[in-house]
Amino acid sequence: VVYDARGFLEKNRDNLSANLIECMEKSGIELISHLFTMTDTINHSTDIEMSAL
Repeated sequence: VVYDARGFLEKNRDNLSANLIECMEKSGIELISHLFTMTDTINHSTDIEMSAL
């Protein structure tokens, strides 16, 4: 069996709801809250870079 993963992320990139992201940011599990805070920072900086184009 041969698998072709080209385009997988583009087809399967679902957005999380704002409520879920907020819940994860406020998680009592430090790793989870840190990851989702980092994700917000990364997404924000990407938006800034893209808008500069």
